[in-house]
This record gives sequence, C-alpha cells and structure tokens, in this order.
Amino acid sequence: MKNVFILAYSKVNLGDDLFVDMLVNRYKNIQFYTRAIQEKTYIYNKNANLHFKDYTLDDLAQVSAKEFDAIVYIGGSIFMERAGGVERIKKLNAIAINCKKNNIPFLFISSNFGPYSSQEYKREVQKLMRNITDICFRDKNSYETFNKYQSVRYAPDVVFSYNKTFRVKKDTVGISVLNFKYRKELNFYQRKYYEVLKTSIMNYIKQGKTVTLFSFCQYEGDEDAINTLLSELPQKYLANIQVECYRGKIDEFIKKYSSMEYFLCSRFHSMVLSAVFKQKVSILSYSNKIANVINDLHLIKEYYNVSEINDIKEISLEKFEKLIIEDKITNKAETQFEAFERIMKI
Repeated sequence: MKNVFILAYSKVNLGDDLFVDMLVNRYKNIQFYTRAIQEKTYIYNKNANLHFKDYTLDDLAQVSAKEFDAIVYIGGSIFMERAGGVERIKKLNAIAINCKKNNIPFLFISSNFGPYSSQEYKREVQKLMRNITDICFRDKNSYETFNKYQSVRYAPDVVFSYNKTFRVKKDTVGISVLNFKYRKELNFYQRKYYEVLKTSIMNYIKQGKTVTLFSFCQYEGDEDAINTLLSELPQKYLANIQVECYRGKIDEFIKKYSSMEYFLCSRFHSMVLSAVFKQKVSILSYSNKIANVINDLHLIKEYYNVSEINDIKEISLEKFEKLIIEDKITNKAETQFEAFERIMKI
C-alpha cells in the first residue's frame, strides 16, 4: 500500500476541497494523509483513504521514504508573495531538498504563480523549481516564467476534467459573491461591486428569474458579502433570492451550482465549473489568474474586470455567453496527474 502526504489550503474553500476530493477519489488504492482537511469536515469523513496527520512544513522537511512514497501539493494560488512571502518558499524548498535526499517525489498540481512584488521572492521560487520533481502550472504565463526548468509543465486547471452532470432548472441565475477583505488592492471597488450586483439582481428578478447567491468560502468572507447584499436589497426582491453556502458538503453544493441556467462568475473555480456545466456565463474577473486562463483557452469573447467596475452599471443577461469547453481541454486537464501516475506506477 502506497502512502502520500497532501499539502492543500485548509480553510474549507470549495475549489481547494474539490482538488483534494478529486485526487483521493481518483486513486482509491492509495492512502492519503493531510493536515489541511480537518477531521471534522465532510471531505475527510466521506473518503476512507484520506487520513489526518498533523504535520507542519517543518515536520515534512524531516520525513523519510519509510513514511511517505510521495508528497503532493495540490492548490491554485499557492505562489502569492503575500501568502507567507519568502520564508514560506524557503520552508517548501527545505522539504524539496529533504525529499531529493531521501528519493521521495515532491510534486505540485494545478498551481499558478503570483502576484509577487519582489525579485527576491521570484528567485526563491526559482530555487524551488530546481529541487522539486514536477510542477504542472494551470496557466501559460506561469509556465513561461519557469519553463527553463525540467520540472515545469502546463495543463489547464484540473477541475476542467470534472465530469459530474445534473439537471438544469430554467430561469435561474447563480452568482458567486466575493468579499475583498483579503484582497486589499481591491477594497476600493467593494462598494461599487455591491451596487453593480444589486442592480443586476433586481433586473434579473424583473425578468422572471430566480437568483441564488453562492458562497465558496466562509473564511474568506463570501457569506458576509452575501449578507450585506441581502440587507441592502429592497424587501420585495428577497422572495426570489436563495443562498447556497459551501460548508464542506461538496456534492450538495455542486448539485445546486450545476442546476443554474445562467451564472455570473467572480471566483476562479466558478468560471471553471460553469464551463464544465455548459452554462450561460458572464465573468467579473478580480485577478490575472482568471484573465490568464480566459486568454489561454479562449473561453469567452468578452468579460469584465473589477478594476473597471466604476464604468459598469449592471451585467445584463443578454451579454451572457454559453461556455462549452472542447474535449481537448478536458483531456489536457487530465495530464495534471500525469507525473503523479508515472511516478506512482499507476
């Protein structure tokens, strides 16, 4: 029996939990260990081959091949300088050096690089690229930044290969609502963001649609943002608004998500899931990581940027486009797992 340690974002965020869930479900004959997914969460309880082990980054820099056959870091925005800075990258490099010494593969799945502000941070990430076994970036810009290293590959985000389908309900509009409290560079746009959403929601309801507001991560303030919107909307609209909050029950959340006919996407994995479910979509991008993937895959003709929101009054349903991803994108996304399968001889 093979044992693999997973590093992942630990805040009950839909996208990151979906990464872990897809990984452990895909390889049921492997025993996975993680400290990121707490024992109390549903993702831990539903997967018999996912176990809790309270190892820090410092602990992982000392493990031996007797303990793990591989270490996998599966996550999207794990190379943001504001998330731990240079010190965190140095800790990851210490793990990579220890893994190299003990012949333990250390792989990264479905990541992107940035944003960063210092050349020192980029240099430390370059050192990491030299020592890891494999990294598959999910956007071409990140790949091209580091593609001189043999460890570096590119494939679309792993969730593009998600294959569950559910029945769509007509005249429904979903909105993934963002809170900018952890995105200080965007705080200036929060009030206007609410105004655009409120105007859009009221017009959707006037057109006979039912609106569902989706929270992807309570910790990052999505639910607080939804509550602010609800408190500011006129009472007469509230009967046509529903709320769906992700709290760890992936299948229930995805079932509701996939039933939407239209979707206004702000979160990265909202865009990806709406493409998978072939929904009519408008995208309000808050980050280059979204814009990069749109441009890489030619997902949509036009989209909005939060930085331009002062010029937007509303996002009308007439401008939504149906996202249909080609099979080659789905197949290419599967190759995020290619190195892992080769190394683990699957």
